[in-house]
Amino acid sequence: MSELVVSSSLKEFFKLLIGEVANRQKVTMQEVTEFYLVNLLSDYAASERLFTHDDAGKRDTEPLALMYHRAQLLDRDEKLKTLRRLGDVSLYTAGFFSQSLNDRMVGPEYYVDMGRAAYATVAQMSAASAFSSVYEELHQTFLAIVDVL
Repeated sequence: MSELVVSSSLKEFFKLLIGEVANRQKVTMQEVTEFYLVNLLSDYAASERLFTHDDAGKRDTEPLALMYHRAQLLDRDEKLKTLRRLGDVSLYTAGFFSQSLNDRMVGPEYYVDMGRAAYATVAQMSAASAFSSVYEELHQTFLAIVDVL
């Protein structure tokens, strides 16, 4: 994107950007999946969304493995919500911070594997919902979407 982009909203900006990059990289996705990604990017534009807060108000990131383990102990609705968050955090982190992940104990592949697995489980658990196909597509094309981000 070489020219200045004027947009009336963050969501509009991300929609234009995702569309352009996906086209350039020949990544196709359902319109509803693109909408999901636009909302994800808009939500995570506020860095607070990436963090959890403890009782003292301290910000921290919850390790993906602990988030996964916690999800296994929850009821169905909370499990879905937690696994969706795990997928979202993994996707966002792998997409925006993949270079810096190379210097960490767990690399970008870990985030890809955890995110794909989370979205696959959410798709399976929500098979009757309208968004099941979105989670299945996020599972199937996770790496390509990471490259778009």
